[in-house]
This record gives sequence, structure tokens and C-alpha cells, in this order.
Amino acid sequence: MFVTIMFSGRISGSHFNPCITLAFMLGNVRDMKFDRALGILYIVAQFVGALLGALFSNIFASAVDSKLTLSVKPDDMI
Repeated sequence: MFVTIMFSGRISGSHFNPCITLAFMLGNVRDMKFDRALGILYIVAQFVGALLGALFSNIFASAVDSKLTLSVKPDDMI
């Protein structure tokens, strides 16, 4: 995570977590350094990315499990 933050910090400000984005939005209210609409878009994108990651993980894990269960027959077990 440290390497990812170091390389992408200049591009997106390393907003990989909605809590960090929300804290950044609330922390810079007086200075108006961070656009709230952009912050909301970041949070939506983070949640969509998390949902897609969970979906792909579930799909790939079920594909691996089905291959493993099909290759072992009850008669082969001792």
C-alpha cells in the first residue's frame, strides 16, 4: 500500500479509502482547497471499485472451488 500511495499521490491525492476522502473534505472546509463534488465522485468510485472487486473475487474463487471439487471423487479418498 505504501508503494501505491507513493506513486499515485500526485495524481489523485492517494484517496483509496472513503474515510480518508471524507476527512480530507471536512478538514479543508475553511480553505476550500478540495471540491466537494469531486470528493463525492471519489467516494462513489471507491464504493463501485470495492463492489466490483468483491464480485470478481467471488467469481474467481467459485471457479477455482468448482474445479477442485470436480477433480476429487469420493472413491479416491481413503
